[in-house]
Amino acid sequence: MFCFGLAQPALGTEEYTVASDIGTSAQGIGVGRVAGFSETADVIFENPASLRRVKSSGFSLFSSQVVESAYRSLAVTIKLGDDAVGLGYYGTSIGGIFGTTQDSLGNNVENSILSVSETILKIGYQSSIFKEFSLGVGATVYAKDLSSDSAIAGNIEVGISRDFDSFSYSLVAKNLLPTSVQYRSGAAEALSLQLFQWRPDFKIEMGIAGISRGDRG
Repeated sequence: MFCFGLAQPALGTEEYTVASDIGTSAQGIGVGRVAGFSETADVIFENPASLRRVKSSGFSLFSSQVVESAYRSLAVTIKLGDDAVGLGYYGTSIGGIFGTTQDSLGNNVENSILSVSETILKIGYQSSIFKEFSLGVGATVYAKDLSSDSAIAGNIEVGISRDFDSFSYSLVAKNLLPTSVQYRSGAAEALSLQLFQWRPDFKIEMGIAGISRGDRG
């Protein structure tokens, strides 16, 4: 397997953490977040160009609970012949976070229970250039709600998906616009440009007639 990722934060600015980076489906998490090859609607979170792999219109659901953290997603694909439109919702929530303040003696005192929730909304369009190759464009809205603060931002992405004789390839550039996530309090976090490319393993087999290459078995 070949996987490459690049993220470039702005100098002197904290980087915004995208919750969906941990994975948006059980399948994606199970294969080590190798993305862009799913044949279900949740591929909209990975690469809009990979909507070509979804065989028919439909939807997918994902939900997970880890202690106080909840993760859930809903994705829909609408096929338009060889092209497709994808819609996605991804949400996380973390509760039971204890907030503290300092008393007059400088001691930390627990005085509240905090929560954090994040929402990601996506829309994408995929167009087939020819049978094994497609382009995709998408838009994303990021929203975060803290107990005492909130923020919202948007950005765009572009991707390609291509099948070769011996392997498949996925490339997507996310957060192409130079922007940051602005909080009501005045704080800001950089929404960094991200470049991801994936290629699944393929075998090299030695035979009597020579060397042949094929898909992973």
